Amino acid sequence: MLNILGRHNIISSLIAAFLFLTLAVRTSAQQLIHHPAAGEGQEVLYWHTFEVSSLPTSAKMTLSTQGFCIAYINGRLVLPSSLWPFRSEELKGVATISVNVTDFLHTGKNVVAICNAPFLHADGVGMIIHGRYGDGREEVLIQTDLSWICRPAPGIVTQSGESVDGIEYYRHWERYHEVENDCKWIGVDYADRSPEGWTAIGDFSMKPAEIVKPSFSERTDTTLTFHFSSMVEGQLRLTLRGTTNGHILDVNGMKYRCIGMTDEQLITRFASIKADSIVISNITKKFNLPNVQSVEVIKQKRLWMR
Repeated sequence: MLNILGRHNIISSLIAAFLFLTLAVRTSAQQLIHHPAAGEGQEVLYWHTFEVSSLPTSAKMTLSTQGFCIAYINGRLVLPSSLWPFRSEELKGVATISVNVTDFLHTGKNVVAICNAPFLHADGVGMIIHGRYGDGREEVLIQTDLSWICRPAPGIVTQSGESVDGIEYYRHWERYHEVENDCKWIGVDYADRSPEGWTAIGDFSMKPAEIVKPSFSERTDTTLTFHFSSMVEGQLRLTLRGTTNGHILDVNGMKYRCIGMTDEQLITRFASIKADSIVISNITKKFNLPNVQSVEVIKQKRLWMR
């Protein structure tokens, strides 16, 4: 029995080493790109089209990032997690994940859009899609290179969390499949490929585990405060009603520029909050505080995606 267990442990170790080396080789073969002039904490939207003359039997997207990212193909969210990858101060480097995207493709023009947020000043993102055909051919359908374009996305990661411009988010990110002819779109550059920046980390991601709502609230002329029964950590989701276009709110130190829709939501996509209360106040003093329909903190659980 001990010999069997010993051989099993050796085989497991060899498999783990092989998977790690495969990840490292796959990561090093990709080209990481970034916005050459993005400010500190700036989220960036990357965009490209590619043609598919005949649909492959199977297609795989391999996505890598030094920060956090979400990816869409033809308007459909590719990644299965709500926040990818999981990171802590110890988990610096490049995270890589492979996703089956066969059903996302169609013949003709296809669109890839990636929104990437930096982590500890590292902001590179890379992507490649391989297609396999019935005759055994394997073809690179698209990959990150200097032909991609990028622009600042409507969010900035700060020490307080994530500040979001709702107007810009609605105008550009929700219409990712179009590229408006404005000066904010520029060509990409290759990101830093230093050894530290290219350390391969595991595909840890986060999945919603519990939605926590406040126990009670207080309102004054200048602030709305929502208290939780204990300290909570997760992604913040606010549902607002009665906002005014351009109205800027302070939410626990994060800034949110309102769209002015009947109902709109502020969701922190690339940052978590840790607090026992949510305080909302006006930055734009001439407007009244909006009606807050709901305040939710979405607690996350850590998953291994392989």
